[in-house]
Amino acid sequence: MAKYIALTFVLMKLKGLILFLFWTAAINAAKIDKAYQALKIYDYFKAKQLFYASLKKNKAAAAFGLATIYYRTDNPFHNIDSAHRYINLALQNSYNEKEKQMLAKYNISNLTLTDFREMIFLRAYEYAAKKNTIADYDTYITNYIDAPQHKTAIKKRHALAFSLAKQLDTPDGYQNFMEKYADADEYEEAKQLYESTLFATYTSSGSISAYESFISKYQQSPYINECENAIYALMVVKGTIDEYHDFVKRYPKNHNVETAWHNIYTIFTTDYTAESFQKFKNSFPDYPYTEKVNTDIELSKLILLPIKRNGKWGYCDTSGTVKIDFLYDWCETFTEGLAQIELNNKIGFINKQGLLQIPYQYDEAEKFANGYCLVKLKGKYGIIHKTGKLIVPPDFDEVKTYSEGMVAVKKNKKYGYYDEFGKLVIDCIYDAAGDFYNGLATIVVGGKYGFISKQGNVVIACDYDWAEGYITQTSRVKQNGKFGVINTSGKFTINCTYDFMSEFSEGYALVAVGKKCGFINLKGEIKIPLDYDFTNEIQSQSKFYNGCAKVELKGKQGLIDTSGKYIVPRDYEDIAPFCEGLSAIKKKDKYGYLDKKLKLIIPYSYSAAANFNSGLARVKKDYFYGFIDKKKKLIIAFEFDDATDFKNGYSMLTKNEKMGMIDSKGIFVLNCEYDEISNADEHGFLLLQKNEKIAWFDLVNRKFIWKEEGF
Repeated sequence: MAKYIALTFVLMKLKGLILFLFWTAAINAAKIDKAYQALKIYDYFKAKQLFYASLKKNKAAAAFGLATIYYRTDNPFHNIDSAHRYINLALQNSYNEKEKQMLAKYNISNLTLTDFREMIFLRAYEYAAKKNTIADYDTYITNYIDAPQHKTAIKKRHALAFSLAKQLDTPDGYQNFMEKYADADEYEEAKQLYESTLFATYTSSGSISAYESFISKYQQSPYINECENAIYALMVVKGTIDEYHDFVKRYPKNHNVETAWHNIYTIFTTDYTAESFQKFKNSFPDYPYTEKVNTDIELSKLILLPIKRNGKWGYCDTSGTVKIDFLYDWCETFTEGLAQIELNNKIGFINKQGLLQIPYQYDEAEKFANGYCLVKLKGKYGIIHKTGKLIVPPDFDEVKTYSEGMVAVKKNKKYGYYDEFGKLVIDCIYDAAGDFYNGLATIVVGGKYGFISKQGNVVIACDYDWAEGYITQTSRVKQNGKFGVINTSGKFTINCTYDFMSEFSEGYALVAVGKKCGFINLKGEIKIPLDYDFTNEIQSQSKFYNGCAKVELKGKQGLIDTSGKYIVPRDYEDIAPFCEGLSAIKKKDKYGYLDKKLKLIIPYSYSAAANFNSGLARVKKDYFYGFIDKKKKLIIAFEFDDATDFKNGYSMLTKNEKMGMIDSKGIFVLNCEYDEISNADEHGFLLLQKNEKIAWFDLVNRKFIWKEEGF
C-alpha cells in the first residue's frame, strides 16, 4: 500500500512537470508569435523585446527576427553588423528539427535565411564602399570573411591604400603599403615607385656625393645604373680628354668606363693616323684595349675605295681585293677612319672593319672633319661627333662649320652659336652671323654689322654697312658707303674714305675713289697714288703677287712694284703677273709671253693664255686649247674643248664632251673617253665614270685598280 502511494505520487509529479513544460512552451510560442505579429505591424520596440526573450527557446526564429529588425533602415535599431551576427545565429540553428519546424511556421526556409544573408553581405559592402576608408574596408574584410564581396573589398582597400600612398609619393609611404599589403595587385608598381622616389629623394641635390652615397647604401637598387650615368655626366660636362680620364681613374667600376675610354681614344686619334695611334699608346699606358690600337694602326694604313656591283656598294683595297662586301645602296670614301653608307634611304657611318659606328638615322650627312660632321634629319640640320655624341641637335634651318670652337646656327630666321661641347652659348637673335676669328665674329642686326665675343657680348656695335671677319688683327668695314679698317678694339686704323678697298695682299690693298685707284699699306698710307683707272677687271684681279701688281690707264695695262715703279710698261691690253719667269700679255687681241727683261719670248699667237705651271702654259687657238713650253714648242696639240692648268704635273682635258688626262710631258694618262674624272681620293686615286659604270685608277702607277662589270 505504501509502495502504491509512493508510485502514485511520482506519477502525479511527472504529470505536473509535463503540464508545466507544455504550458511554458505555449507561453514561448505565444511570445515568438507576438514578436512576428509586432514585426508585421512595424512595432520594432516590442518585436525586438519579444525576439530577445525568445532567443533561448527559439534561436533560429528569434535570431531571424532580430536580423530583420537590424537590417531594416526604418527603425532606430538599424545595424548591419548586428543583422549579420543574428542571421548567422539563425543559420547555425536552422538545421535543428525543432527550429526548422518553428521557422516553417513563419514560412522561413533555409534558402530564405541564405538569401537574406546575401542581402546583408551586399548592404554591408555597399556601406563600406560608400564610406571608402581603409578602416571600413578592414572592418568588412574582418567581419564578412564568407561574403562573396570579400575579395572585391580587399582589392578596393588595396587600391585605396595605394592611391593614398601615391598622394604622399614618398619612399616611406610606398614601403608601408608594401609591408601591410604584400598580396596587393599594386605591390610591384608600389615597389617601382618606392625605388624611384627613394632615388629621387636621396639624390635630390644632384651632386656627385649624393649619387656616391646612394650607390653605397642601396647597392641592390635598380637605379644604380642611373646613378652611375649621373656621375658620368657630371664628371664629363665638356667632354674633354682630361675629364674622361679623370672619370676612368676615379670610378673604375662604373659601367660607363668603356664608353669614356672609347671617347678618349676617338678624340685623341681624330685624324686616324698611325702616328696618332702610336702617340696614344705612349700617352695612355693604362688603356685596357691595346689590341684595338694595334689593329687601328694597321687599318689607318689601309686605303679603301667605294666600288659597285649589281647596284650595291662595298669597298676594295688598292689591289682591287673586296674588303667590305656589297651591302649598301651607296657609300663614300673614308675620312678620319669613318665612311658614310646609305641603306633604305638612311645614312650611317662604318669603320674600316665594316662595323657600324653611327646608326642609320640621317637623311643627309657630310664627311667628318676634325671629328665633327654636319647631318640632316627631317629637313633640319645638326652636328654629330665621331664619338657618336649629338653636339648640335637637328633642329636648325642652317648650321655652318666650326671656327675657334664655335658654330653658327639658324632657327626661325635668326642666328646664334653652339660651342664644341654641345651647349647653345649665344641665343638665336641675330639676322646673320659669321665665323669666329681672333675671338670675334661678325653679326648683323637690322642690316648693320658688328662684332661679338664668344660669350655673346657685343664688343663692337652694329654700326657698319658691311664688315669682314678678323682673319688678321684688323677688319675691313664699310660705313656710309665708304671703306676703312678697324682693329679688334673697334678703333679705326684706316678711316672710311674709300669707295672700294680690296683685301690686303703682301701688305698692300687696292683702294678706289670714284673711277681712280691706287694702293695703301697696312697703316693706311697711300704708297701708290690713285692715278690709275678703276675697272671691273682691275677690281677683281689687281693685287700684289710676287712683288708686282696689274694697273691700267687709258685702256692700257702694265705691272708695277710696291714702290709704284713700272716693272712692265703700260703698253698692253691685258697682262698677268709673272709666273715661272714669264708674263702673259695681250696686244691686238692676241696673247704672247714676256720675260722679266721685257723681251717677247713667245710671239702674239693665241686668243687666250694662262700662266705657266710645271713648265707648260695653257693657250687657246682657233677655238681649241693646247699646251706650249717656254720655247713656244707645242707640247699638247690644239684639239681640246677645255683644259685645266697643270696641277701636280697633270691636266684634265675635255674633248667632244668626254674627259681625259695628260701629264706635263704630253703623254696621255687617260684618253678622252670618260664622262667624269674626279680626284676622289687624297692618295692619288681617280674615280672614273663611263656609261653609268665606275672604275678606280691608280694615277701614280698608271693602272686600273678595279672596274665595275661593263665599264
